[in-house]
Amino acid sequence: MISDDFSKSEIPAPNPSAKILSIGGPLPALNQQSILTTPRHLDKASPLRQTPQMGSQNQRGFGWPHLIFTLILTFVLAGILIPLVIRHLHKRSNPEALNNAKAIAGGLATFKEEYGTYPCAETREVLRKKGFTNLSKRDDANAYLAQLIVTDILDSETYFYAYGVKGTLKGDDITSTPDQLLSKGENSFAYLMAPGKKPL
Repeated sequence: MISDDFSKSEIPAPNPSAKILSIGGPLPALNQQSILTTPRHLDKASPLRQTPQMGSQNQRGFGWPHLIFTLILTFVLAGILIPLVIRHLHKRSNPEALNNAKAIAGGLATFKEEYGTYPCAETREVLRKKGFTNLSKRDDANAYLAQLIVTDILDSETYFYAYGVKGTLKGDDITSTPDQLLSKGENSFAYLMAPGKKPL
């Protein structure tokens, strides 16, 4: 049995500065700081504890500066390339318009040699007397230049087309009626006349 004196005796508190002896030698004193210290391999600064976080500096996404720079670069390139493409298309079509203008000029010269003057109201009456009934009574460039087609000096309405002239289309070569012969929109060239509807 344990005596009452022993049960009432006080057990001394451990001294924090006391060293604990072991077989391998003295161990360092344990304190609250050493117990609560996180192990080094689990430290937050350790690569093993680092996990990817959304929005962190190490994983930057495609931000507004990149988007603005991309848009500016796109507009600059478009401003450079679009005029070059348009210029290339114009150069590609200019030879056709030039050839058509030469064909019309040659046709007018031939018409003048045969009828003594360029197409006008007087030549229209002359052609009607010769049996050409498919002539428009309008007094415009299309009606006068159509006399080159009626007389077979030019065999197609496409000669009167020039690429790039707003509101004009290539002729469809439908000439069965006066209204269909070189109708509105099928002529890209002007025809100048002197006062009194006289040819120059």
